[in-house]
Amino acid sequence: MEKSKKIKVLDVLLVIITLTGVFILLYIFFMLKNLDKPYNVVLPAISRAHAEGMVKENECYIVRLEEPDGMGIGGWYYMDGRKKKSMRLGGRNPALELSNIFQDPDRNTFLVKGRIDEERSQQIGCPALNVESWYLVAPIKRDYGPRDYRDEQRWFYPEDYLDLYDLEQGDYTPFED
Repeated sequence: MEKSKKIKVLDVLLVIITLTGVFILLYIFFMLKNLDKPYNVVLPAISRAHAEGMVKENECYIVRLEEPDGMGIGGWYYMDGRKKKSMRLGGRNPALELSNIFQDPDRNTFLVKGRIDEERSQQIGCPALNVESWYLVAPIKRDYGPRDYRDEQRWFYPEDYLDLYDLEQGDYTPFED
């Protein structure tokens, strides 16, 4: 009698452990499946290939930041073949809408569209683009800095869009027409 009770208890425990394992695996499966779904997309990024297809001299350039202190109008460059060429951005500059978490040199790539200001370009000796619109080129990289600088740390973030969190934290402030 005693052996049969032990076997029944072990059978029940085995069933409980198996069911718990199945539920845990199902939970993990559904969480991983939903992990790639974008929620609260505020500004989607474009692919590098798409950006390269849109490049047009004197109108549309792929730019990167060379100097973090120059995130304003200066400090930008574009590639002309294998050569880096400086560029000044005015108008709707990405620097006016993005915080410093996007500002390290060569961290992010942007596609900027606008018109070259010929007079200003002559004065400063490099192209001066009056930006009308811009796009982030994926992957988007962020650097939240050390914890003592910024309390809210984000270890996992989307690389192909800016989301509601970026907007709420003030890391993205869209330009209002």
